[in-house]
Amino acid sequence: MPNKAPGHLVPLANGWSLWKDFCVRGAGFPASDVLRLASRELASAVDACLDLEERIRTLREELIAALERVRQALPPDEARALNGAIKRLARGGLPQDIQAEGEARTRFEALRSSLAELEATRARLDALFEREGTRLGEVLRAQARDSRFREALVWQNRAAVHSAIEPLLRSPPDERSTKSRAREQLVANYLQRYTVKNDSIGFFGPFGWGTFSEEGPGVTARPGPSLIEHRWVSFDFWPIEALAQKFSKHPGIQPWLAPRLQPYARLEGRTLHLPVGSDELAPTPLRLLTLCDGVRLARELATTVIAEGLFSSEADVYAALEELRSRDVLVWELELPTRAHGREVVLRQLLERVGDEAARSDALAQLAELEEAREAVIRASGDPEALDRALGEVESRFSRLTSRDATRNAGMTYGGRTPLYEDCRRGLAMTLGPELIDRLRRPLSLLMLGGRWYSYQIGRQCHEALLGVFRSLCEGLGTDTVEGVLFWPTAAELFPEGGSKPPAFAEALMADYPARWARVFGLPQSGGQRAIELTSDAVEPLVRELFAAPHPGWPGARYHSPDLMISARSLEAVQRGDYQVVLGELHFAVNSLEQEAFMNTHPEPARLRNAIAEDVGPRCTPTVSKGDIYSGRGVTPLAEHPEDVAIEYDASRSWRPRSQVVPLSDQVIRLVDGRLTVSTRDGSRSWDILQLVQVILPVISIAVPLLPRLQYMPRVTLDGLVVAREAWRFQVAEMPFVQAPTTVERFIGVRRWAREQGLPRFLFFKASSERKPSYLDLESPHTVDNFLRMLQSSESVFVSEMLPAIDHTWLPDAEGHTYTSEFRIVALDPEPWRPA
Repeated sequence: MPNKAPGHLVPLANGWSLWKDFCVRGAGFPASDVLRLASRELASAVDACLDLEERIRTLREELIAALERVRQALPPDEARALNGAIKRLARGGLPQDIQAEGEARTRFEALRSSLAELEATRARLDALFEREGTRLGEVLRAQARDSRFREALVWQNRAAVHSAIEPLLRSPPDERSTKSRAREQLVANYLQRYTVKNDSIGFFGPFGWGTFSEEGPGVTARPGPSLIEHRWVSFDFWPIEALAQKFSKHPGIQPWLAPRLQPYARLEGRTLHLPVGSDELAPTPLRLLTLCDGVRLARELATTVIAEGLFSSEADVYAALEELRSRDVLVWELELPTRAHGREVVLRQLLERVGDEAARSDALAQLAELEEAREAVIRASGDPEALDRALGEVESRFSRLTSRDATRNAGMTYGGRTPLYEDCRRGLAMTLGPELIDRLRRPLSLLMLGGRWYSYQIGRQCHEALLGVFRSLCEGLGTDTVEGVLFWPTAAELFPEGGSKPPAFAEALMADYPARWARVFGLPQSGGQRAIELTSDAVEPLVRELFAAPHPGWPGARYHSPDLMISARSLEAVQRGDYQVVLGELHFAVNSLEQEAFMNTHPEPARLRNAIAEDVGPRCTPTVSKGDIYSGRGVTPLAEHPEDVAIEYDASRSWRPRSQVVPLSDQVIRLVDGRLTVSTRDGSRSWDILQLVQVILPVISIAVPLLPRLQYMPRVTLDGLVVAREAWRFQVAEMPFVQAPTTVERFIGVRRWAREQGLPRFLFFKASSERKPSYLDLESPHTVDNFLRMLQSSESVFVSEMLPAIDHTWLPDAEGHTYTSEFRIVALDPEPWRPA
């Protein structure tokens, strides 16, 4: 299909396109800052020890060989005298003397001298390790005193600032107690995160934005006068929801709320249908429920039913509504839509319509208390001490107003742990021009073919699994249709933990997909190559054979979201074309920019939403459940097509108009021409079943790697694009240095291991017990210690080269510092989804 290239797209090859807009994810601290954790002197001293060890190993082998030759020339009685010396040498010891001269004597003296030298070198190394520990302790204390660093820590971990950072700053650098070292390690861990991780959070992980252009130079990047162009401090969903729940119980507010049937409840004639059974209703409750549409206020309902003579007082009406609410028949509360940037604004609007002046004023005053506390947080920007106090006041007020803890989800990576969060936009104007686009056209298009095939296969297998659920239910019910309230709870069992883990029906495919790419790239290699360079011309026939698919697997699978990085020594080098493009994570079958945190930091969010509506058309998507919102920054979907429909499954209310909402109880599942179809009871709307589950399916595509995790992976390039970095996989049981008794011995052990494996200095590793990768500098005692600590609770570790490395970061600020960065881009399939 030819690429029409609408205004928001730039063409790749074979009809594929890229969104013109892309996100620049970058660290908020200069990459070079992490080098403060390194000790070149210590690394050199360890290397000298390792050189001596290798020399001693060679001398030992040569001495044993020389003694063997001497023994062979001696009579048996005299030869036996050398056996003990040879055995002791073979066990790693050194005999006091040997009964031999000549070459053997020379080797013996050289070995004895080298062992003495090693002992002295180790003693000097131990002393140097202590001195460098003190020096690095001062470096880390200086880092902890840095105002920007402390401000970042206050945002991320206020408790640690008080329990670890402040005590650390009160202790001298030469204090080497366990607590002191642990506090230093905390600083080191945060420093590496703020300097080499492209996280998107706060001013220490700001969002930047750029555009692809088919005209002009290859790359332009103009930093603003300051690193941060704009800052937003927002309430997360859960604290405002907690306040809304409290207000919902106020008798002066309840009349001004609009009750509605739970999405799983349905009225049919006089019958109330619920998942647990049906009830025949008397005229009074039937009339009351008929009026509960989520639009009419309870007060208006009361006026109507009192006028009809069904109730004698408003109090009786409200008591009846409360009884229905307590039975989970009704939702009767202040409802915050689960997508709403500025959630407190929505709550204020709901409260302002409350007619009870005392109740309204009291609730608005409490909301204003939190908003005023947030304003103090905004004013505290740049002052870590003031920020600490202001955030503490927010938490204190929240706990006092709601009687709830002000923090939650301790230790969760994306947990929305505190009431407020900050997002920032980087001061940056960036354009990626035709020279770079040309480098990407063919290799990216081929990789996207694999993504199309994968989503197509997932869609087929998901439909088969859902069809199995449908047939089983039909057999049990003796019908050829299934109510949505019965079908979806059973179907949900296909998706473990609410879709956060891949389902069983995808397991074989998740192994097959990377194996196919391994075949394309000729992996695994047996010849010891450290780099494989391929061309699109060479691999395209096999790619088309292995990944043939007519279209994506579901509507949103038209999208793929690769992360790209540029490795170059400077911006000037990039502009000369002296750079390499590196593929980071490849998010298949999903537009990873469709999250509040991304879209709300874009200069024109509506432009992105309109692009989605144009690309995929109207969608039918589930309303995000309040219980599933781990953080308000990640709520999806966000497009605003006028024909979009939201499905409400539980008490969580969609942000869309009620005319665009279908409750669970209005769904009927049928088999039509071999496809499962979900329709409304009146048949006015219908969808293929994959249109309803497509929000869950990207979990399967995101979880799969491009290539299998081999014991050794050479660097693989396709038309110069690095599609796989050099990587190694190790079993911790085969790494005895992890359990070495002293810090010095463990550091030596790591460098010895790295030398034996041929590892570069800068690495990323992912221990099997950890969710996210971490940084490792083999010259940094603190990052090595962090590496070892993670291995102690892991069975295996995956290690990959850091590419781009520290000396190949190029994204500048106004002061000339450079930062790690990646581009999160969106690719669009020319083929739209269609039911198979």
